[in-house]
Amino acid sequence: MKIKICTKCKEEKSLTEFFKDKHKKSGLTSACKVCRSKAYNTWERNNKQRIKQYSRKSNLKKGYGLTIDDWNNMFERQQGRCAICERHQSEESMRLHIDHNHRTGQIRNLLCSNCNRMLGCAKESTPILVKAIEYLNKYNV
Repeated sequence: MKIKICTKCKEEKSLTEFFKDKHKKSGLTSACKVCRSKAYNTWERNNKQRIKQYSRKSNLKKGYGLTIDDWNNMFERQQGRCAICERHQSEESMRLHIDHNHRTGQIRNLLCSNCNRMLGCAKESTPILVKAIEYLNKYNV
C-alpha cells in the first residue's frame, strides 16, 4: 500500500486519505482530507458573516443601485414594518424585500415576503388587484 505524509498533521496515511488535485505533481493534495476539512470549516466559520455581508452589499448595489445605508434608512423610515400589511420584520423569518417597479426600476418601499409575492403574482397590475378586492368583498360574509 502506498503512503503519503500529510503536511498539516505530519502523519503517514494511505493515498485514499488525500483529495485528488490535478495541479500537483503527485496528483493529490498535500494535506489529508481530515486536515483540509478542519481548515475549511474553520475558515468558513470565521468568514461566514463577512461573506454574507459582502454578498448582501453586492446584491443591493447590482440589483437596485442601493447601499446598505440606503436600505437601513428605508427600514428606519418605515419603522421596520412592511409598507403594505405593516407587519414588523421581527415577525418574519426573512429580511424585508426591496419593492421596485419592474418596468422602470423605480424603488418603492420595503415589503414582507407575502406582500412582495402578492404584487408579483398580480403582475403589479392595479386592475387585477382591484378585481381581487371586489371578489373578496363579494364573498366576505
